[in-house]
Amino acid sequence: MSKAPLSGRRRYGGTADKGSRPGEESYLPKNTSTAGESADSPDATTGYSPINRLRNVPILEDDLILLRPVKASDADDMFEYGSDIKVVKYLPWGPYRSIEEVREGIEKFFLTRPEQGLPAAYAIVWKQTGKMIGTCDFHSVSEDGNSGGIGFVLNRGFWNQGIITKAAKMLIDMGRRYLGFSKITLDHVPANAAAARIAEKLGFRNLGLREHRFMVGQKTEQMVHHELNLT
Repeated sequence: MSKAPLSGRRRYGGTADKGSRPGEESYLPKNTSTAGESADSPDATTGYSPINRLRNVPILEDDLILLRPVKASDADDMFEYGSDIKVVKYLPWGPYRSIEEVREGIEKFFLTRPEQGLPAAYAIVWKQTGKMIGTCDFHSVSEDGNSGGIGFVLNRGFWNQGIITKAAKMLIDMGRRYLGFSKITLDHVPANAAAARIAEKLGFRNLGLREHRFMVGQKTEQMVHHELNLT
């Protein structure tokens, strides 16, 4: 899979991370810790701990969209698409019934991710208006810290414009270069043909059906499993 271009992104100076190539600028800030370190072991020089590294993920952008961490103020925009039954049809949550439910979900499931050992979830922002139109994030990380599971959702008014493919390419590149992932996984229900097409566009290999649990406490179900090797 070809890597997303660097132009248009917010850049960070610093030493090259293990995913960098000659001529590429690293996303990894100076003296930050590497994936797999415990959350209570800050860098001896800067005090920049892994949990802060997960919280302060780099902002990514191209000509149309910007990816930045989800905020509490995203509740209204999240309710707009999260209450749409067509948007959440194949997802393990929703539809939202109230704005209070959204606010609670952001507080409980999005803003606490770094404390759970997960990188901050990205909101997809339509640059022309500043509207938050969806999310694209790593909802899970393997025990060894070498791979992440990707997920995404998009406001129906922005479907069929290649936005998720754009966002996912940027996220995957960030996962390789900032988080040090060597593999990305993607799982979806068999009926979700749109997710299958996106996986194919991104270069994932379809490895067939597997038992998968979206969230802790949920029962497992048959999901189509895709993998993308970054090494």
